[in-house]
Amino acid sequence: MSGCGNNDFIVRKAKKEDASKILELIKELAVFEKCPDSVKISAKQLEEDGFGEAPAYGCFVAENLSGNIIGFALYFPRYSTWYGKTLFLEDLYIKADYRKNGIGKQLVKEIAKVAKEKSLRRIDFNVLKWNPAKQFYKKLGAVNASENEDFEIYHFYEDAIKSLVQI
Repeated sequence: MSGCGNNDFIVRKAKKEDASKILELIKELAVFEKCPDSVKISAKQLEEDGFGEAPAYGCFVAENLSGNIIGFALYFPRYSTWYGKTLFLEDLYIKADYRKNGIGKQLVKEIAKVAKEKSLRRIDFNVLKWNPAKQFYKKLGAVNASENEDFEIYHFYEDAIKSLVQI
């Protein structure tokens, strides 16, 4: 499969019926990030969480001219005690054959439009240390807070949550 030129795709808001294709891309991203067994979500859960009365997340998809979803950007609201309302860009992924054609930039632009429309002051996201996409984000104006602000990122996963509740 060959890549696409700059006008060979569209970016649009995801629809409920896109959930299974988004899940496929999430699984593909997990393989790329060397964590193929980490995806625990289902297409049904993506549908329920993102397309109900009170969606937990928003999502944009990139579609080629044949109507195939070739990338996505999934985000959700967040709050900062220093900045107020922000967005968290959970995942941005483009199928390998379609990278370097402006698709990622267009997806980030759509996220930025959402942030601007909602008067948000920051978009947060994480990038693995080895991921060459760091340069892509820096070109777009992103700042690496782990370098500039000396942050470390921690998570409480499900087992820790269960343990904490029992303390």
